[in-house]
Amino acid sequence: MILCTAPTLLVTLKTVASLWKQDRQTKNVQAIADRGGALYDKFAGLIDDLEAIGNQLGRTRETYDAAMNKLKTGKGNLLAQVEDLKKLGARAKKSLPAATIDEN
Repeated sequence: MILCTAPTLLVTLKTVASLWKQDRQTKNVQAIADRGGALYDKFAGLIDDLEAIGNQLGRTRETYDAAMNKLKTGKGNLLAQVEDLKKLGARAKKSLPAATIDEN
């Protein structure tokens, strides 16, 4: 046990307060480092997900282009065939949009 006088008690209390403050700051630094790591990991995961979406969109676009080729532009495309059927006398109640036919 250490005996303290009034002047040394004040210095001792200030030292203890300073040590507590340092301890709180150390804990805060560790918490910030932990959160920073978690944030970094989430960000890396988001980038991976966005890249996967981009790849899927690219594949979707390729599939769409292939389907439109069959419909409009490819040899023996469906638009040309159904228009030929109508010209041959198929009884249709509707007509294809003029813009669609003009593109062909």
